[in-house]
Amino acid sequence: MHNPIDMIVFAKVVEHESFSAAALHLQMSASAVSKHVSRLEQSLGVRLLNRTTRRLSLTEVGEAVFAHCASMSREAEAGEMVAGQFAAEARGLLRIGAASAFGRLYVAPAIPEFLRLHPHLSIELTMSDRLADFVKERFDLAIGADVIPGANLVARKLADVRWVVCAAEEYLARHGTPRTPADLERHNCVFYRSSVTSGEVWRFRRDTAEFAISVRGRYLVNDSEAVYRATRAGMGVGLMPTFAIGPDVEDGTMRVLLTEYEALGTFGSHVWLHYVAGPFVSPKIRACVDYFAERFRHDLYWDKLQLTAAS
Repeated sequence: MHNPIDMIVFAKVVEHESFSAAALHLQMSASAVSKHVSRLEQSLGVRLLNRTTRRLSLTEVGEAVFAHCASMSREAEAGEMVAGQFAAEARGLLRIGAASAFGRLYVAPAIPEFLRLHPHLSIELTMSDRLADFVKERFDLAIGADVIPGANLVARKLADVRWVVCAAEEYLARHGTPRTPADLERHNCVFYRSSVTSGEVWRFRRDTAEFAISVRGRYLVNDSEAVYRATRAGMGVGLMPTFAIGPDVEDGTMRVLLTEYEALGTFGSHVWLHYVAGPFVSPKIRACVDYFAERFRHDLYWDKLQLTAAS
């Protein structure tokens, strides 16, 4: 197969009617240009150019070959132009993965403004609690509470996550209010179970002491959104991040419990944004990273909740 670079160099020599002019355009030496043309002639087994001290002219076969080489040269320049556009501005398809609850509450609502700022971008958003298979899912970015393993991934912290024990006022009216973590052993707890955590042990800290409580309940689920919905519906006591229950605490639907203790959570104390590391980060990924970093740069309302002790 003939070397495409040889063919493009040959086309530029013909277009510029000079080896030296073509060399200047291609930013290479005249001798290198000559070698490319000679190599193409040798691979084809024909003479393409008539060379004299004053001018160059195409042979008959050179005319035919030039038509194909010129077409290839134009395609290469068009490809370079497209690549340059992608390198200069955010454009194309951006695939984003987001953890279910955080994605629903904070990622999805942020997408319209991001697309307005970048009219040449389109977004494919996938929300799931399982974001670990970054490569298989072909994500450009992933946002969630777990650090995704992988030496070639950059993990950038977007926000802190606080965990609290909470319940719907409806449940507390029927079953009473737990006053200490030990009281949870007598309550129906709704908890998250996954391949890495059973969810049946809730950990707490008070002052410098840490301790664990074994909880029980009639509903175990491997989806954080389902934990939220069940707890909000009054099924039992839940352990959830404040970003998930903020609106429900504010409107009085749910109450934060055991505020004298720090709940340590079942997974993650930060929200992370992941993307593939490398010497070149595409503008579309850089634009998205910067956008979400700025959006979560300031303290968010879920960290300003007035967590009044249960009465």
